[in-house]
Amino acid sequence: MQAIGKLGWLVLWFNDFVLEVKGHSIAVPQRASKKEVFVNRDERETSEKRCHALRSSLLELHRVLIELERRHYEKRHGKHSAGEFLQVVAFSDEMRWLEPLSRLIVMLDEALEQGADSSMTPSVVTSRVRDLLGLDRTKSDVFSVHYIQHFDKSPELAAAHTEVLKLLKSNGS
Repeated sequence: MQAIGKLGWLVLWFNDFVLEVKGHSIAVPQRASKKEVFVNRDERETSEKRCHALRSSLLELHRVLIELERRHYEKRHGKHSAGEFLQVVAFSDEMRWLEPLSRLIVMLDEALEQGADSSMTPSVVTSRVRDLLGLDRTKSDVFSVHYIQHFDKSPELAAAHTEVLKLLKSNGS
């Protein structure tokens, strides 16, 4: 018997059968070659790397947007401490437009949790990111309107946006 594992995911090799253990559940045994077991592990590792890279680039984009919103908010409402502004971001309707981007980051976080299956997450998030950051000026959803307004005025946002798109392209998506 041979054990191969990574981040709470355990694959047991026994008599040409593979048992996959995730958390407390065990998948139905299936016939597989050693090569398939290693390929599946490599695919998971690649998927995790893609999730980490995409998460990092989206966090940077989110950080830039928060800074732009903070400047805009403080022009209208005066200076706020970091804690006060965090409360605004978390609970103000003015900041709800950022939720679609925040949800994508949360999806990646959940996929990267120990034992989670992240194999489909990068492709799902990639598709949603492309749609969200498409810069389609005919869209009238709240995110697109705010995002394009900031994009037109901020070289820093344009740079972060470009980095996300480069990453998507390098991942073949």
